[in-house]
Amino acid sequence: MVDLAFGPEPGRRPDLSDPRQSYLHMVRQKRLYGTVLLVLLVVLLSTG
Repeated sequence: MVDLAFGPEPGRRPDLSDPRQSYLHMVRQKRLYGTVLLVLLVVLLSTG
């Protein structure tokens, strides 16, 4: 998935004081943590 707000086009970056932008930040952070946990689970299962 690609967040259009963070695309390659130059432009105004999101303002995190706006509630919609803080939601976008939360979604991206949740996706990052989910990916890290998934990688950790795969590593633990492959070594066990």
